[in-house]
Amino acid sequence: MRHDLLDANPMDKIDTIKVSKNLPRPAATADITKVLGSICSVRSRRPRHGQLLSGRAA
Repeated sequence: MRHDLLDANPMDKIDTIKVSKNLPRPAATADITKVLGSICSVRSRRPRHGQLLSGRAA
């Protein structure tokens, strides 16, 4: 097998990509309120642990 040696590194001609180091933006207050509202409405519709065991609504 024959290997040709290069005088210079060909990767030196390729620029590296620039990646910004910014943090992601926080979610809007309205979006957070909407998500929390939907979670709370789902929880209120689920039967509670005591209701599951007793078989009757409290």
